[in-house]
Amino acid sequence: MFPNLSLDQVIAELLLERAQKNLIKYQVAARQFEAKYGRSFDAFRQMILNTEPSFQGPERKHMNAAELLHGPQQESQRRAYFTRVEVLDQSASLVKARLHIAPGLFVQVYRNDSFDTTNLVLIHNTDL
Repeated sequence: MFPNLSLDQVIAELLLERAQKNLIKYQVAARQFEAKYGRSFDAFRQMILNTEPSFQGPERKHMNAAELLHGPQQESQRRAYFTRVEVLDQSASLVKARLHIAPGLFVQVYRNDSFDTTNLVLIHNTDL
């Protein structure tokens, strides 16, 4: 497949080919993001970075499930880029909600007091 090349040169060629394919894939994803949401990902990222964090100091502890249930509603009113809040599951010690930014783009929030677990995930679903 690679005549007259050393093993190191073959590995370098394969890595370069893989990097080029990944670059094309990421460029396509960036164009799709911009077409779908009307702004570049860099502009969206900068908009997020320019907002003030909502915690009150560096020693802020995690909210419990009851507090967290009200948090997304407050954040959606305070931050213009959250279009709606969807509560997926809730109990006395658990809450799972989505903070929608645009169709197919949301932050999923999960809090379980029983296991002292909090997860925040940014989801970008290109299938929508």
